[in-house]
Amino acid sequence: MIIHNYLINLFGIIGFKIGKYPLISIGIFILINILPALIGFFIGIKSRIGLDEGFLPLNSPSKLEITAQKNFFEKTEKSKEWYMALFGINNSGINGNLLELNNYKELKSFYERIFNNITINNITYSQICHPFCDINDQFFKLMEYSDSFLRTLGQIKFSYPISKILNYNINIGKVSK
Repeated sequence: MIIHNYLINLFGIIGFKIGKYPLISIGIFILINILPALIGFFIGIKSRIGLDEGFLPLNSPSKLEITAQKNFFEKTEKSKEWYMALFGINNSGINGNLLELNNYKELKSFYERIFNNITINNITYSQICHPFCDINDQFFKLMEYSDSFLRTLGQIKFSYPISKILNYNINIGKVSK
């Protein structure tokens, strides 16, 4: 009841002041609402910033990777980022990446063990992974090519963010330097 009476009195005073000083009230309204919008419009401030804008510098590795991916797959207004990935952590204590053959072989054996051999309540991962069962096949094929005679002929070159196989550009994501 006390708050109710307080609010009635407060809004009554505000209404009285607005009625008594309309030009000052309109001026305050313009200063608070319209003037900042006009300044932002003329200076060029974006009125709407998406989650991926304004937080990272344009030259950050993640922005460069997304830009390279969009350009690789022909950037359009409707294009969106997408990834086909298998995540793994190198436990050897040595800096490296999955494009190094030893690290790849370790990850591949780990992945195959999870995919084929782990059973919980008579259910294996390969039974419940649909539609992502073959999500890593492209990466595995790429690595099989890298271990083939093509590498000895110089037909495979891994680089960031675009690699080459038989003069075709391949977007494989980030490679550590």
